[in-house]
Amino acid sequence: MNLKRLTRTWGLTSAWCHLLALFPWSLASAQPGEALYTIPVVFHVLHENGPENISDAQIADALVILNAHFDEPTEPVEPPFDAIAADMDIAFVLASVAPDGSPTSGIDRIETPLTDVGGTPDTYLNAWPRNRYLNIWVVRSLATPGIAYISFLPEQADTGPCTDGVMIFHSYVGSIGTSHVGRKRTLTQAIGRFLDLKRVHEEPIDGGPCADDEVEDTPPALPNLQCNGAVNPCAEIVANEHNFMSSPYCSNMFTLGQRARVHACLSSAVAQRDQLATGIPGDTPICSATSVPENLGDRSITARPNPFSDHIIVEGIPSEETELELVDMAGRRVVELISGSTSVTVLEPGSIARGCYFLKVTTRNGLAVRKMIKE
Repeated sequence: MNLKRLTRTWGLTSAWCHLLALFPWSLASAQPGEALYTIPVVFHVLHENGPENISDAQIADALVILNAHFDEPTEPVEPPFDAIAADMDIAFVLASVAPDGSPTSGIDRIETPLTDVGGTPDTYLNAWPRNRYLNIWVVRSLATPGIAYISFLPEQADTGPCTDGVMIFHSYVGSIGTSHVGRKRTLTQAIGRFLDLKRVHEEPIDGGPCADDEVEDTPPALPNLQCNGAVNPCAEIVANEHNFMSSPYCSNMFTLGQRARVHACLSSAVAQRDQLATGIPGDTPICSATSVPENLGDRSITARPNPFSDHIIVEGIPSEETELELVDMAGRRVVELISGSTSVTVLEPGSIARGCYFLKVTTRNGLAVRKMIKE
């Protein structure tokens, strides 16, 4: 029997007694500080040295908030949902080991103009293997107006490992710095989607306007819940507007049904979520580590030879006011800027390792980028 139908038919008391029977565990069943899952996180901060280059302290604050929401929640929950409020038993930690085995702070800063078009395919820069890390990209603005984040459900992300994670506007990360307390729950909702939770009003019922989320203990609701305690016309029970997958402004809880769905996600091979918290590396597609597109800007600017050995000749530069640099696949400069003739410039890379690099040519007309191979 469908539990949502029961909530509409039986009324408040009978429905919630039935919920408690279906979900006999409670918040007290998990011991504090003993999360069942620990997920390593890497923040890729895409910036141009503006306020979007958020501080380490703001990122640390975001982690504290996430853990307060997913592990050891402390905020009081109002009836009737206090009876099924759940500790998700998930802890988030900044990654301490990079994919290549080197130590890391878990914060990856990438200087790029792509910070203004977050969410487009080119902006998922330097994605770390999704079966070992939760990738969070922080940007100055998103290409789609009117939203604060982009996050895919596992079934949506399954075939797109290099864009799997959360892309979020910098002023919705944590509660300090460029963000504030009223926005601190947004990242929680975004990660909820990453862990297979839909918004409580995501799936229209019989064409709408009431909508559902495929979780048994969250009642159907109208979109755009306003944190005002309004009557819920979609069920004989109040709307769960304080759910993290509802309004991001007054939310403070997940339900036991949501906990069960998330734990099922972390045991599922869909989008490799079953490997995420195990700490055991598995096979995953290698994503591009470039911090810039491969062929961006003025196409009249050319670079040769390619592959190169000890020098690069750059042609088609429009003016003497030009800067050149060679960067590695993570966007780190390996050769200092050299300027030269308006028609031909010789860049002498010197002794650098074999591999893939990007030549960045900055002129008064903008940035041009060319992929180069060192043989």
